[in-house]
Amino acid sequence: MSATTAATKLMTLVPGVNKIAVSLEKRQTTVSFDDAKTHAEILTWVIQEAGYRPQPQRSSQ
Repeated sequence: MSATTAATKLMTLVPGVNKIAVSLEKRQTTVSFDDAKTHAEILTWVIQEAGYRPQPQRSSQ
């Protein structure tokens, strides 16, 4: 299992995560989530635990 797949699977276990889109070309992952059920700090921690250095950015939507 690749590290990207492992990180994605970990994020799917977080309550409130609605959608995960990975772009290997851009080296970017976009996570949509319900902020009533989780928050960016939890997702940041999960990504760090998977061995990545997250750089959270807020959506312009």
